[in-house]
Order: sequence, then C-alpha cells, then structure tokens
Amino acid sequence: MNNRQKLKQCRESLLEIQRIRNQISEWKKLAFSLRSPSDLSQEAVRSSRKANAPYEDLLIKCDDYERELYKKIDKLILKQKEAEKIIDVLDNQLGRTVLKYYYVNGYDFDLIANELSYSKSHIYYLHRTMIKKI
Repeated sequence: MNNRQKLKQCRESLLEIQRIRNQISEWKKLAFSLRSPSDLSQEAVRSSRKANAPYEDLLIKCDDYERELYKKIDKLILKQKEAEKIIDVLDNQLGRTVLKYYYVNGYDFDLIANELSYSKSHIYYLHRTMIKKI
C-alpha cells in the first residue's frame, strides 16, 4: 500500500467511525423515546416480560456497536499517527495543515477553506499539489 492509499484509508476510517457514532446516537434516541421499563406498571411487567423487548433490544444493539466502535477507534489512532508521519515530511506548512485537516481530522474542503480563510479553489490546489509530492 502506498502513502496516498494510507492517507485515503485513514480518512475513510474516520468517516466510518463518525457514521457509527451517529447511528448509535439515533438508536439511543429511539430507545429512550420508547416506553422505558420504569414507565410500565408492575402488573404489566408481570403479565408480559416481552413488553420491554424492543427497548432492551435497541440498548443491546447500541452496546454491541459501541464495542465495535472502540475497536475501530483504536485502529484509527494508529492510522492517524501513520498519516501524520507521511504528511510531516512535506516542506509546505500550509499544505501540511490542509492535508492533516482533510485526512486526519476528516474536515471537508469547505470547512478547511473557512477555517484557514482561503478560497475553496486554493485549498483544492494545495491539496492536489501536496498529494503529488507524497
């Protein structure tokens, strides 16, 4: 795997982690919007243990995804360190910043341009120029 592919893989991992976090957040909102076990009367609980199943199933699913997320975060940290080493050899400070924002922090080009107070086209140019040097 070449250095460009490693940078791309780092960004893809970061975006995947963000998607998983968002999914977990949505599931938790849904789980807590359902009738919680404490809302049920004791009689309803005694008559049907399955009343809590959707709520419990969602929480279990959230726990499973969170465990998966932590494993992916551990791998991402290693990829980010490797990406930073690849980027740090470049001599252009602004170009290094653009690449780190994009590949390590997961920023899109609009956000990078806004953050650095440059035009989006200049950020694209810097990105292209720096990637060719890797």
